[in-house]
Amino acid sequence: MKVYKKVLRNIVLSVFALGASATYAAETYPQRPIKIVVPYQPGSAVDTTSRKIADQLSKRLNQPVVVENKTGAFGLIALKALRDAPADGYTLMVDTPAMAINPSVRKVDYDPYTDIQPIAQLMALPFVIGMNPAVPAKNLEEFIAYGKKNEG
Repeated sequence: MKVYKKVLRNIVLSVFALGASATYAAETYPQRPIKIVVPYQPGSAVDTTSRKIADQLSKRLNQPVVVENKTGAFGLIALKALRDAPADGYTLMVDTPAMAINPSVRKVDYDPYTDIQPIAQLMALPFVIGMNPAVPAKNLEEFIAYGKKNEG
């Protein structure tokens, strides 16, 4: 629970900083609802976490924070929604490393280093590589060597 509170605090501070820079002279942030775009289906780990964060942000900011699922195309639909929104701090996006990985596996029309500005890390998820026990490899190094010897 400590990690959750620390992450939430960082998000709130990041949202305030983003809002302050976007609306520095004119208004107190936020003045209207905030939208969090999620590129995964409702009920997924990212969606569930985003909804918990949105609920807490709503309470702390006294403004609705709405989660909007924009699934498909390996996150590109959600990213388009984010990029099409005004750069005013009222549209955020939660994602996994997919946005950074996509350009290495397919042609995309964005640069993850310049077109997306990370503001907070929400969670850390472990990744595991598994294989059929019939494959004669006990670790990743052996698996890579086996793959090089047995292409296809």
